[in-house]
Amino acid sequence: MIDMTEILLRAEQYDSLWSKDSLKLLIGKKEAMIFDWDMECGERWATVFLDHKFIGYKSSIVPIVFCKTVFLKEIENFLEEKVIIINEDDFDSKKWFIDPQRIEKCSLKLNWIISEQVLDLEQFSINDLWYATI
Repeated sequence: MIDMTEILLRAEQYDSLWSKDSLKLLIGKKEAMIFDWDMECGERWATVFLDHKFIGYKSSIVPIVFCKTVFLKEIENFLEEKVIIINEDDFDSKKWFIDPQRIEKCSLKLNWIISEQVLDLEQFSINDLWYATI
């Protein structure tokens, strides 16, 4: 099992000014990538495609992206150092967990992950996180 708590907290601290507008600006500059994201509906994740192939999810709340390992170089080149990139081979592998007490204690932007109670924090996949918190 892998603790996602520290990854999320680190992303929150990485750029405290990150916002949905930051993602909107980033999307506008990346013509080769397609971002499926409905900002007006309040979606928290943009689904990222390159040449019509799924490559990952980008958060609108904190500067973090989960990408397929095979596309790591492409996403590093496009997103530069503006975000924390976590590469993953299997987006369905239930190997992640979050410590709710640490999020409640240390986070200003991520408490919704705990308060909405839609994700099994003890064991989930990247796809579970996206689906439960989009």
